[in-house]
Amino acid sequence: MSSIETLKQNTDILEIASRYCELQRVGSHFKAKENPLREDNTSSLFFYPDTGKFYDFGSGTGGDVLDFIQQIEHCTIFEAIDKLNSSFIGIPSMLLHVKTETPKISVSHEALESEFNTFEMLSLENPLHKKELLQAFPQWLFKEADKEDLDFFYSITRYDTKNNTLVAKWCKNSPLELQIITYKRRRFNGGKWINRKDTHPNQTAFCRIFDENKKIYVIEGMRDALTAILLGLNFIAIPTTAYSNIEDFRGIVTDKDEVVYIVEDKQGFECMTKINEAIEGQMICLTASKEIKMDLSDFTMSKNSINEVLNGL
Repeated sequence: MSSIETLKQNTDILEIASRYCELQRVGSHFKAKENPLREDNTSSLFFYPDTGKFYDFGSGTGGDVLDFIQQIEHCTIFEAIDKLNSSFIGIPSMLLHVKTETPKISVSHEALESEFNTFEMLSLENPLHKKELLQAFPQWLFKEADKEDLDFFYSITRYDTKNNTLVAKWCKNSPLELQIITYKRRRFNGGKWINRKDTHPNQTAFCRIFDENKKIYVIEGMRDALTAILLGLNFIAIPTTAYSNIEDFRGIVTDKDEVVYIVEDKQGFECMTKINEAIEGQMICLTASKEIKMDLSDFTMSKNSINEVLNGL
């Protein structure tokens, strides 16, 4: 039996599926309450624990756990294997050590900018926009944020009317301006933000450092980046906890900068520890209790004002 088959047989497809959707038992199998793969008025996505398979009756697609990850994350099989190896199961005896290379970005900055500009400008006066925004950010944050921070937030965040979800730019800093590398779409039922197809910004940090006298917070992901903008923080957002572009990171900070790494889970700790070895800073973990660890966005959602968030940091 191949190592890939061993990996699939030792992975519980229900455990993986539950990270993306709420499951309902239907006899001996399970149904997704809302279909995370596509727009679906009545979900027809089913998971079969006895075979480790899934099938979407509405689209006629299905497969095993790796096929599911590839579809939902819009990634290659090798990237899906990496996700199982690290963030999903992380059992050393099951690591496959598949040699992979990060695909090159195949869509130009100009093309991405043009596509992004077709999405609707956001407004809290629009009920659809407001619904999506308040699922990701607390309402008080929009009322308290500085105008400059709000303007920047709205300049990189839009609304996709086709899929009824938020989209936002993931950028890198060029000498003169922010250059869009991908735009990320918020998954239909919330949570993780998905890269635009055929873009691979896995080693590109997105940063906004506008005040050299403030701390620089190292955070992960699009939602944290957008939250940091509204909070008025200096930040460096890394796209995944697999980020390892130390040279790029060194080009963003200086020896005099005070750097704070916000760690949520074991994988993030391992990733940020490696960065911390190159750029020393303070490692912190935001918590609601001893058992519940939070990222910056969830921590902000648990507070009632910007000052309360800043005091907690």
